[in-house]
Amino acid sequence: MDYITKLPRNVFEFNSEITTLDISSLGDVNVYPAPLPNLVSLSVSGTIVAHPDNFLIQWTTLKYLDLSSSEMSSFPSSLILLQQLEVLVVHNNKLTEFKHLPCNLDSLYCGHNMIQVMDNVVTLTRLRKLIANHNCIQEIPVSVSRLRKLEILSLSSNEVEYLPVEIARLSQLRILHLYNNPLPAVPQHLLDGDLHALKAYLSDLGKGTETSCVVQIKILGQAKVVRTSTHTHIHIYSHIQPHI
Repeated sequence: MDYITKLPRNVFEFNSEITTLDISSLGDVNVYPAPLPNLVSLSVSGTIVAHPDNFLIQWTTLKYLDLSSSEMSSFPSSLILLQQLEVLVVHNNKLTEFKHLPCNLDSLYCGHNMIQVMDNVVTLTRLRKLIANHNCIQEIPVSVSRLRKLEILSLSSNEVEYLPVEIARLSQLRILHLYNNPLPAVPQHLLDGDLHALKAYLSDLGKGTETSCVVQIKILGQAKVVRTSTHTHIHIYSHIQPHI
């Protein structure tokens, strides 16, 4: 049986108007850049690109890029040149840190990697969705407050122990997933609650409120009542599998 191992440079010679290209699941392929000036969506999921920097630098018009399951151990440096890129998918790789990310990203899907810190991602001030489940993230930095447009933050199955009070400053945040993190607390009852309660409580912490209070918190569809006094972080126990 014959397998495709190379895409000739002129394979798209008569199709320069192509806007979407999917060359997923081709295995180990030496993919040569093609002159596609109108390409906005590219998927190479499951395809190992021999020279990703040389490959990506040709297509600065991309708005959607899927590099999942391509055995990458680092973000290609040429990513930062893709200034029109809005959606980046890098699930199921061997990435250890956020690096070379273009500033206009709207959505970043980076689950099932080995990322440990979030510091560099907080520079993406246009980011609305960050899905980083199944990594090794230990801390949500206080600088997360810079992500003012963030609507969805999913950090399930990481090593996060605390939520900083700066979470309360994320006025657009509507979904927070923290399944399977070491977030200790003492749940007392299952009551109705929502993310607004959590953010309100964190806001009070930031103002230095000293009184003990009962907080209704709903994370992943389950509400927990946590009685606690003021400290720099809120501890939350969550154990319900998210649906993202």
